[in-house]
Amino acid sequence: MNVNPDIEQLSAPVMTPSARIMDFENAVSEYGLARAAVRRAGLDVSAAGTPVPEHLSERLRLAVIAEDNARHIIAAKAQILTASGLLDRAADALANEGKL
Repeated sequence: MNVNPDIEQLSAPVMTPSARIMDFENAVSEYGLARAAVRRAGLDVSAAGTPVPEHLSERLRLAVIAEDNARHIIAAKAQILTASGLLDRAADALANEGKL
């Protein structure tokens, strides 16, 4: 699933900078959950032996698709943050505080 950051921007044009950053952080968390689901499904498939039951294969396939979608969403949200200048401002603020 490809996410178009321009369409995402238009669908939520009133988000504050902190809300955009929180939205990105939530997307990263969702990706972590998707990765965990892939690992768990992979372990279940490995433990099942051969032949792998169809429901486990399907669960793994869907988990991989969800992980891929989550990765695309992170990329799109990062593009939105970059385009809005939020990443540059955050980096400048951290540099000014001596944290970078």
